[in-house]
Amino acid sequence: MRALQRVDARRGSLLLTLTLVVVAALGAGIWLKTARADDAGAQARQELSTRYSVAPMERVPRRTALFIGDDFAAGFEGVYTYTYPYVICDAFDLNCNVDAENGTGLISDGQSYSPSNSSLANRLPRDQQIYDADLIIVDAGRNDIEAGVGVAAYGQAMEQFLTEVKRTWPAATIAAIAPSPMTTQPYAKYGDIVSVLSYVTKSLGVVLIDPIAEGWYNDVDIPENQIQFRDQYYPNQKGQALIAQKLAESLVDHRLVEQKLPRQ
Repeated sequence: MRALQRVDARRGSLLLTLTLVVVAALGAGIWLKTARADDAGAQARQELSTRYSVAPMERVPRRTALFIGDDFAAGFEGVYTYTYPYVICDAFDLNCNVDAENGTGLISDGQSYSPSNSSLANRLPRDQQIYDADLIIVDAGRNDIEAGVGVAAYGQAMEQFLTEVKRTWPAATIAAIAPSPMTTQPYAKYGDIVSVLSYVTKSLGVVLIDPIAEGWYNDVDIPENQIQFRDQYYPNQKGQALIAQKLAESLVDHRLVEQKLPRQ
């Protein structure tokens, strides 16, 4: 009887051991499957996150330019209409506003070209109402000099005009182009005009761009870039492209824009 009890005890012990082994094996298998499932889930989540994560949306707003000028920015008699302001805006991805009329200046009204024309100063109230601007480029004075306006009167008119421009668009960057014809030999008053402009622009925090000093027309076949009318010379379409290229280089050099216009 005791022998049978010992056999039953050994059988029970063996059965318990086998049960524990099986349970341990099953537990290990379940743990392994669970771990693999967790790893696979983590990997899948990582792949999903990598493939379909939302990219950061950073939209840089386009800057707006305003060009205020005379024949060079207006184009000759409506023939050369893709003038340098539009070339500049296309090159630098700028919103483009252009207020330019033939025969006009800071003082000259240009009414010999059209009765509806008026000087830059008289057009400014309209510009203030309809244009926004981050970058303003003033390019005028050739017709004033041609009409015999004195250096002092020109400087005073430019100072008043730029002061009002700054008041209207206080956050804008402003540049003034010295009124140079398309030539390497400017008119006799050019040096005096630039001297006055230099004083005015520095006092107002405006950038002065001097085409002659910067060599815009050096080594350039001038006649190929001009058209003659009424004993005056205007840029043709090739000349407009040339001015755009040179002005673009100046804007980059003065850090007014960030990207350079490709050379032609």
